Formats: sequence, structure tokens, C-alpha cells
Amino acid sequence: QDDGSASGILLRGGGGLIQLLDSATAETATILVDGGMGNGGIPAFLKFRNDSTAAAATIVNRGPVLGPNFKNAGPNPDNGWGGTTEFSDYATAGTAHVINEGEDHANASNGAAGGITKFSGNASADHATFETRGSPVNGTGGYIEFSGSATAGNATFVNLNGTTGFSNSNGHAVFFDAATAGYASFTNIGGDGGSLEAGGKTEFRGASTADHATFTSYGGTGGSFPGPGTTQFFDTATAANGTFVNRPGWGSGGNVEFYGHATAADGTFTNDSTGTVVGGAGGNVLFKEDSVAGQGHFTTTGLYGGYVWFRDRTSADHGTFLIDG
Repeated sequence: QDDGSASGILLRGGGGLIQLLDSATAETATILVDGGMGNGGIPAFLKFRNDSTAAAATIVNRGPVLGPNFKNAGPNPDNGWGGTTEFSDYATAGTAHVINEGEDHANASNGAAGGITKFSGNASADHATFETRGSPVNGTGGYIEFSGSATAGNATFVNLNGTTGFSNSNGHAVFFDAATAGYASFTNIGGDGGSLEAGGKTEFRGASTADHATFTSYGGTGGSFPGPGTTQFFDTATAANGTFVNRPGWGSGGNVEFYGHATAADGTFTNDSTGTVVGGAGGNVLFKEDSVAGQGHFTTTGLYGGYVWFRDRTSADHGTFLIDG
């Protein structure tokens, strides 16, 4: 609408589409983006391209509307079906509030995906706020993807836990290629009461970088073996100048993990296990395969301690370590 006051826009599943091009803006609109309808159905799409912006809109990407045969869907949990919002080229998320809902239908399989937000090219999350929810059933949680040279900018991300033990039932954000986390803030929440609940997660793959972003990962808060919040690095990804704080939890504190040839670079890592979690465990930094500590700074402190692990062919490299009882 010309005055920017549009509200309650509903994009139906099955290929419903709105595109904002050039310098178009969503202003303060409220936009609901449906998932696919039926077994493997195509979701709705909201697309921002070129220099368009989500401005101060509220966007909710929803899970699919399932048909009776959805349990026969394909096994790849990130292969669509959730309502999808895309930013490409130099589009930005502005100061929008974006919610990626987790799959919430009782008959969901591993192939049922939650809501999805994607940034590609040189798109930016800008100063937006993202809430990526886990799945309360057997499906996949909400998902955010950065690829190409996209950046998280100065945005705020909260990745929530799922309520099952499936590896992708959590809310999760993934960086590919040369994408960067910029100066954004990420919070990964641990499981909060169920059995084997998956904690929220942020991943870096390819040659992506944490840049100067801040990451806080919480351990689980109860239940049977709840998963912790986790930040992971694979391939040749780097922690760069990021700041990482792992908080205590039940069974396990928050985690940072390195695999492949990933490096902690010049990151600052704190296993801060001060707190009142009964029977708590401190945070962890784990190096596996051929990953290295770079010139990272590692501090372990607080009531429940914490760990820095080196396994396989890893190296402490030029890291600095302070273990403060």
C-alpha cells in the first residue's frame, strides 16, 4: 500500500509469490509465508532483490500444511517445503522482525522443514532481528542460510532448541562460501526439559568467517541428556575475531567445535560456567580432525569449570590458555 500500512498479507503455499525489486520496501507490513501443501508441496516465496529492503516489516515463515502421505516425503530435512524468504544481490533485511517457525505437525517426518530465510550474493541481514524456532515434533526447525558474499551485518539471531533428538529439529543458522557473520549477535539455546532435545546451532562451512560477531551458547536446562547450544566450524572456515561465550548447563555446557581445517584464528573463547544450574557442567571448546587453535585466546572459569579438547591431528598452534579454578 502507498502508505506502507499493509498488514495480514498471507502468501499461500503452492508457489504463492511476492517480489520486491530495485529500491522497493516492505515498510511496516506483516507478511505470513506459508509452507508447501501436501506431500512435498512447493512453499510460498517472499523475495527481496537488488536494493530492496524488508524495512520494519514483520515476516513469519511457516512450516508446511501436511497431507495424509507426508511421512513418505524425501529424507533431506533442508530440502524446501517451509515458507521461504529470500534476500539476494544487495537487498537488506533492514530492522525487520523475522520468525522462522519449526515444523509443528504431529505426523511430520525428517523430510518436513520449518520456515526458511536465505541471504545470497551481497545481501545483508542489516539490523534485523531473527527468531529461529525448533520443531516440537519429528520435523526440522527453522533455518537461516548465508551464501556467496552475504553478511549477517549487525543483526540479532536467537536459535532455539527443538524438542526431539533429531539433529536438525533445532533452530539453526548456516554460513557457506565466503559469507560473513559481520558484527552480528548469535544466541544458541540448549534443550530445556525433554529427552535428547537438540540445542540451537550456528554453523560455518566452506571459507565462511565469524568476523567480529558475538556468540553465546547455553547448555541444556533439564530433562534427559539435553543437547547444548553449539557453534561449529567446518572445512576452512575461521572464527576470525569473533567472541564466543559458552555458558553452563545440565549434562553439558554450551559448545564451540572445530572440524576439517577450520581455525580459531584470533577469536576469544570463554567457558564461563558461573551460575546456579544444579548439577551443572561447564562449557567446551573442541578441536577435531586437522583444525587448529590459531592465535585464539581461551579462558575457562567459574564453578563448573569447562574443557578445551584436542583430538585427532589438531594443534594448539599459537593459542593462549588460562585455566582459572
